[in-house]
Amino acid sequence: QIPYVLNMIQQETMIMSNLNHNNIVRVYDVLNTMNNVYVVQEFCEGSDLSIKLLEGKVFSEKEVLLILKDILSALAELKKVGVMHRDIKPANIFLNKNEYKLGDFGFARSLDYSNEPLENFLVGTPLYMSPQCLQKIHYTEKADMWALGITLFELLTGNVPGPAESPEDLVHDIYNKRIIFPKTVSKFFRNFIEKCL
Repeated sequence: QIPYVLNMIQQETMIMSNLNHNNIVRVYDVLNTMNNVYVVQEFCEGSDLSIKLLEGKVFSEKEVLLILKDILSALAELKKVGVMHRDIKPANIFLNKNEYKLGDFGFARSLDYSNEPLENFLVGTPLYMSPQCLQKIHYTEKADMWALGITLFELLTGNVPGPAESPEDLVHDIYNKRIIFPKTVSKFFRNFIEKCL
């Protein structure tokens, strides 16, 4: 288990150290000791979006548009350098000086499909994972767009579309239940989220 965890940390720090973008949390240094790995990264004064949701905040569409703009900018950069995040959710979106930043690249992976097939790994947070990820069948970086859609729904409503007891129940609900949007969600965001999903 320890070599696997160390490999994940090494992969995360290598990916993040090579990223330099306003909407991605910056890693400044990685320090290794005999027993620990210390990652020195950008401090985000505004914490992450999951904390605000836990405090009962529901974001306005104007706020969500700003978040969406910044996270799409981060995803465009990841696409450019050939990286998939694989764990987009409110807890991994940080606010710093009026900019939203994507962080926590612990499950990130290069899009080089010559490595071990992606479907061999069930990584991420089930409520935000695409059905392909949940079923361990081949998936691509489009899984990040699925997670973005779920995240936007949660920011606008305070809830995920379909909480379920298990990954199997979640897959069943994804294929068999329509997403119910509150009337407060505009047509623009309904269409955008539906396209993400």
